[in-house]
Amino acid sequence: MNYVLLNSLVSHLEIFEQEHHARADADLSDFAGWLGNKVLRERKSVKLADNTEVNVSLEASIGRKIVKLHRYVRLYSRNALQHTPLQSLEEFSYLSTLLKHGQLKKTELITQNIHEKPTGMEIIRRLLNAQLVDQQDDPTDQRSKLLRLTPKGRDVLAGVFRKMEMVSTLAAGNLTDDEKQDLLFLLTKLDDYHDRLFNTDRKNVYASCAAKVRRKDSIVNGYQRRRTTQPPSLMLAY
Repeated sequence: MNYVLLNSLVSHLEIFEQEHHARADADLSDFAGWLGNKVLRERKSVKLADNTEVNVSLEASIGRKIVKLHRYVRLYSRNALQHTPLQSLEEFSYLSTLLKHGQLKKTELITQNIHEKPTGMEIIRRLLNAQLVDQQDDPTDQRSKLLRLTPKGRDVLAGVFRKMEMVSTLAAGNLTDDEKQDLLFLLTKLDDYHDRLFNTDRKNVYASCAAKVRRKDSIVNGYQRRRTTQPPSLMLAY
């Protein structure tokens, strides 16, 4: 038995009881929530190479984790798509979107996949050249083209679905089923929030965050006065 861990747990339990004045209704879930928040607070600082300690906001920590997870999934997907006509996770996503919706305008397909127009048009060009999608005139808008899967595109998609399902399983890692449900709930909440920003006010999205940034300026400025050769704490590289 790991007595060091057990002693640490008992010590934290004593602190918890003192802070909560030995509440009679305090249970295991209360203690677990308190302990988790305490650990997060204690880990909010990062040491740089020169041992300078920098405070990292909770939001910055979340952002770094999301970016890292995205990179993991891209890496796993690239490996899974080897020896297939698909070159990237984005191409798989575009084909999957067309499978779901049947046919879409180019701009609709790009927006559905949260890309800027130049990036999206390049992905569509590759799919057209590979004959995985085709295009036809939009009967309601002569200026637009409608994209749809070709039979070849459907076959390719069917052939990689199992591989991409394995990527999803790998990405979920060692989470329990309950943790996966909790994570899905939180990610859906974030997705809904950013979907609204992206589709209604994407040009002003950074301006809408200006107030939050200004509240943190004092932290950044204070750090810059101490160190001019290191990045500000809130802009640590992902």
